[in-house]
Amino acid sequence: MLGAPHSHVAVIDLGSNSVRVVIYRVDPHGGVREVENVKRALRLGGRLDAAGCLSADAREDFLACLRQFRGLLEAWRVSAVTAVATAVFRQAADGPEVLEAGERVLGHPIRLLPGEEEARYGVVGVLETTDFEDALVVDLGGASVELTAVRGRQIEAAVSLPFGAVTLTERFLAGRDERVGYEALTAFLEGALAGHPWIAGVLGPVIAVGGSARSIGRVHLGRRLAGLAGLHQHRVPAADIRRLGQEVVAVSAAARADTLELAAERAELLPAALAVFDAALGPRRDALVVCGAGLREGILFEKLRALRGEPRPASMVVEAAERLLLGFDGDLPHARQVARLACELLDGLRGAGLAVGGPSSRRVLEAAGLLRGLGQVMGVQGFEAFTLPMVLRSGLAGLSAENRARTALVAAFKNGKLLKAALADMKPLVQSGQAPELETLGAILLLAEALDRTRRQAVRAVRVEDQGGALRLRLVTVEPQPLELTLLDEPLQRLGKMLRRPLALVVDSEVELNA
Repeated sequence: MLGAPHSHVAVIDLGSNSVRVVIYRVDPHGGVREVENVKRALRLGGRLDAAGCLSADAREDFLACLRQFRGLLEAWRVSAVTAVATAVFRQAADGPEVLEAGERVLGHPIRLLPGEEEARYGVVGVLETTDFEDALVVDLGGASVELTAVRGRQIEAAVSLPFGAVTLTERFLAGRDERVGYEALTAFLEGALAGHPWIAGVLGPVIAVGGSARSIGRVHLGRRLAGLAGLHQHRVPAADIRRLGQEVVAVSAAARADTLELAAERAELLPAALAVFDAALGPRRDALVVCGAGLREGILFEKLRALRGEPRPASMVVEAAERLLLGFDGDLPHARQVARLACELLDGLRGAGLAVGGPSSRRVLEAAGLLRGLGQVMGVQGFEAFTLPMVLRSGLAGLSAENRARTALVAAFKNGKLLKAALADMKPLVQSGQAPELETLGAILLLAEALDRTRRQAVRAVRVEDQGGALRLRLVTVEPQPLELTLLDEPLQRLGKMLRRPLALVVDSEVELNA
């Protein structure tokens, strides 16, 4: 049950290209961590016989996978299981019969999702992990594609089309010159989408959901950097989608798999996926945004929110950061104090006329402040080396891939030299030209951390005053001389150096002010 020391829940996604079980560990704070993920690429969408039924060997493979899944559920002592089936089981003449047999093997009900409900769950996954107000969400599966218009974070229109990466590959590309097939596929998709004219009028970006979308992000970002930083909210320009579409059909699927470092089945489906997303982008939209959450996560998030009885948070970034920290037994009061003081410092410096950071810097700094101590679960010495990858791979809700990387760099900041070395590993996700801004944010964070060194929240507030060229930091403290004041020399000097302005310190004790 949710709220127990550790509970485990599972989502089973029985799709047209692959079947998958994902088991999540839910901690008492509502934090969710994936602990098991098993996928089998059965390609059921391409294994229907002349009568429209799943072939005998396809059924046998499917039931064998469910036996494996049942064993995993029992081994992990999963307390709640949600199993859903999608397009191929809607399309197969014997879909209900196969699912009934599957329920007996699995030991849990399997719900056949209508196309519109499949689309809705994909959108829930997007809305729980991004802060886009308006978007066209495209969830590409093996035998269907769901397109959903989101306006003001509400579903406005949706359609499920009865073709996907597997079925389009089989129809247009398999066993023929892919360059010719790709042109025919492009024309087919343009006609199919033209039958739903509202698609072209949707505001915002195209948000891509599903395994094929993640493959495109991995190709664009590169396997090394994708492995380091994750793919959630990675932005792929529309021009790159079109360029990739032309490039991949010029070589064989085997050559694609080798050159692009993709699994064989993903390399085979890549041209069809690119064609679908290119058609969805149309002539007006400039980028595809890869979303790391989709149908499975949408099912999970909706279930957990219902169990918690919680509304959507005011800041999904703060909620995600705090739950991540608590999941590692972090000191949340200290983290909140560091984040608050860091933001007060940034606001004060800007109020004093200094151009510190860009539009997203405050959000990055707040998240970095909350997660500064994440790596300290490994010990205080050299914790920054652990903080960086832990934040990078966290998939923080509400942060773009670039801002998640910037947050990780600031949270793990120690000095300018190490920052520049880390930046060199993150091109092109974060440009080296951002080093001065990130170093300044890091210096602010180090000072904020020093202001709560004893973790007693002795500093109530920090204000920045411009004194004719010099900057004065006025601290309001709960006692006349907290220990923190004796440990500020180095962080004050570092920040002053970055700002190229001398910093002086003034302390106002609440005890003295109220005397």
